Amino acid sequence: MLTICLPSSERGFWFWRNQFFRLAIGFVLMSDTLAGIHHIRPGDGAAAIQAIFERAQSGDEIRFQPGTYRIKPAYPAGHMKAPLRLIGKTGITLLGAEDGVELFSDGPGELLLFSGCSNMRNENITFRSTGAPVENGDWLYSMIMLYSRNEKLTFEDCSFLSFGNHALS
Repeated sequence: MLTICLPSSERGFWFWRNQFFRLAIGFVLMSDTLAGIHHIRPGDGAAAIQAIFERAQSGDEIRFQPGTYRIKPAYPAGHMKAPLRLIGKTGITLLGAEDGVELFSDGPGELLLFSGCSNMRNENITFRSTGAPVENGDWLYSMIMLYSRNEKLTFEDCSFLSFGNHALS
């Protein structure tokens, strides 16, 4: 319940101005929480990013702030070892800032895994690797690996640069 108090002669302009700004800031902070908006910043490691991925719910948006995110990929890969995993998620958007977001895979191996996901949107993200060769020809290494059944995965304005033997599989 919201209670609105009218100014009394004991409280001046500055008191009521400050009260208004506190209320406005509260609504802004609350709107990000209610809308399911999560922020990732350069310097956040794979564990911090994965924790946000795990907390994300259907309809949430995960926003990467401008910068390069260096992440050590899983090598050898397989059995869902990628450092960044979205498993059983629906309707989540990974959104890179317009100023440029690069997920940099430092070596061969899997960087990001989707498993059992649907209606996922990836926008404005550059996926880059060192282009390191895969040593064992029996393995398939991809920057983005699709395990199990995935439906309606969209990549808009994304780039795949200098990857090993596959960017997406």
